[in-house]
Amino acid sequence: MQNSAAKTDKNTSRSKTYLLFLAICALVPCFTFFIYAPFELYFANINEFWFGLSSFWFVSVGFALLSFLILFSIGLIFRKFGKVYVYGALLAGGGLASFIQGDYINLKLGVLNGEEIIWSDYYGRFVINALIWIAIIASAVILSVIFKNKSKKPIGVICAVILIIQAVTLTTLAVGGDKKDTSYGKVVTVKNLFTLSDKNNVVVFLMDMFDSDYMNEIIEDTPSVKDDFDNFIYYRNHTGSYSTTLYSIGSLLAGQHIDNSYPSFKDAVNAQSKSEKCMFPELMSKDCSIDMYFPFAEMAPDDVLNANTALSDPEDSYYINNYFRFSIKLYKLSASKFAPDFMKPYVWVDSSAFDRFRSSRGENAAYSEDNIALHELFDQGTVDKDDKEHFKFIYATGAHFPYTNDENFNRLPGDDYSRERAIGSARGSLKLCLQYIEKMKQSGVYDNTTIIIMADHGFYTEGALTNPLFMVKPSGSSEPFTISDAPTSSINFQATVMSAFGYNDDGRYGVSNTDISEGDRPERYFYQYSLAEPNVNNKFRLIEYKIAPEGNQRKMFSLTDREIETDGTVVVHHENCAYCEEHGMETPDVPNYEGILHEQKK
Repeated sequence: MQNSAAKTDKNTSRSKTYLLFLAICALVPCFTFFIYAPFELYFANINEFWFGLSSFWFVSVGFALLSFLILFSIGLIFRKFGKVYVYGALLAGGGLASFIQGDYINLKLGVLNGEEIIWSDYYGRFVINALIWIAIIASAVILSVIFKNKSKKPIGVICAVILIIQAVTLTTLAVGGDKKDTSYGKVVTVKNLFTLSDKNNVVVFLMDMFDSDYMNEIIEDTPSVKDDFDNFIYYRNHTGSYSTTLYSIGSLLAGQHIDNSYPSFKDAVNAQSKSEKCMFPELMSKDCSIDMYFPFAEMAPDDVLNANTALSDPEDSYYINNYFRFSIKLYKLSASKFAPDFMKPYVWVDSSAFDRFRSSRGENAAYSEDNIALHELFDQGTVDKDDKEHFKFIYATGAHFPYTNDENFNRLPGDDYSRERAIGSARGSLKLCLQYIEKMKQSGVYDNTTIIIMADHGFYTEGALTNPLFMVKPSGSSEPFTISDAPTSSINFQATVMSAFGYNDDGRYGVSNTDISEGDRPERYFYQYSLAEPNVNNKFRLIEYKIAPEGNQRKMFSLTDREIETDGTVVVHHENCAYCEEHGMETPDVPNYEGILHEQKK
């Protein structure tokens, strides 16, 4: 009887050991992928996400619990066949491999800005990485096969160590890492988006990365687009000022090129916006309604943000409008770091992946720059009138990669970076503008409104020198669509706006695009920078080019031999450039698509 009781106790103890072993082995992959991965990514990049931890922690915990129950239940089946240690080792090996992948051998591919990644360049890496995964998992399985019951202790200890390391890491990031920046907690809504005046309005549509070459191709292939944009002037010889959105929009809103000598990019924008060259102080003094619809608070002067009528009250906050699709993106983001490298092409997401799931509480819906969302919004909107002048700045993703829609606003997967898709997105961007313009015509405010359709920069790839779209419909214009080869640039933006309002008679804001003739020879500068290089408080090393007035083709760009460092220091470019040291200063006939990288000498 005692032997029977002892045997029962022994079986019960062994059963508990089996279950405990199975539980900790199942917990490692579930906790690693569904909780540790998204939490670690969130805490390490806390100010890159519009949502807070409170918005999704329960999603992660829910998925972790569900997956744990599934894996644990499957393990009970394996136990009946005497394979519980092999199964547990398989789970533990997968969890360990994922942990090592994310924290120690992650494939670093730079900024998640949607730029196309040439995955074929990494095929060798994919194979090596897959072999590492196989080695880790196979080692755990072989250990369990050879040592069977004796393997449970080392495997269990490894699992416990992994979980402890992850818990300590998350605690350290949560307590000692960056804190959520709540200094600017307001939400950009659609408030006043369709409010205009019978007096005077300037409406700016900024279509991100709409290259002027796209417009040239569209005009050539579809001449009827000229009729669609009757009264507009297309500045074919227009040039941008910077490589990407950060400096481009910052410069547009500050009214001048960005001075890198300030402690941070935001400090520079704030300081320069207070100068007499910036239009906003005068617009505010004239009680002009400043209605700005774009998500980049770091690029805009604080005074302008505070004056923006589109902001919701601080107590309003964002919420996730589709948890199912949000969860898919969340775990694609997690897999981008914690899954094997060969899976990266199928799960890679860009930094705007979560924007379409954002809504705001309160009476006004959150503004979304997504082309398809704006298409639906513009389709439903109607123009209201008040007695104020309006400056509207309406930002859309436009023709920025990854191309999310075709010209008819059908949603596209983000894995095709073809020229065809770029042109489709560009055509869709023009249709967006026409939708809003039609609303203006219906309400009778079209004629007294100056309309600017532009881009912040042209097509971006490392080292490229490109030009953004710029078209203007002057207030009261009855002229047909016109193509101008006047040498204009983005630095003329504020002068164009203020001249339209009648506030630039003394030329304090510069020269308006509409006042530049084809024979004029203004100085035009472009500052190239690479997102692959490190930045200091959002400031990048800038390489200066001067652009000849005769055109905006690549051969018109020439290095001035000046380079502005992140601390504002101006140095001789060729003395600090690895490319120029090896090849000499680049010649002006170098094709743009070669994308010469002027990297600093090590």
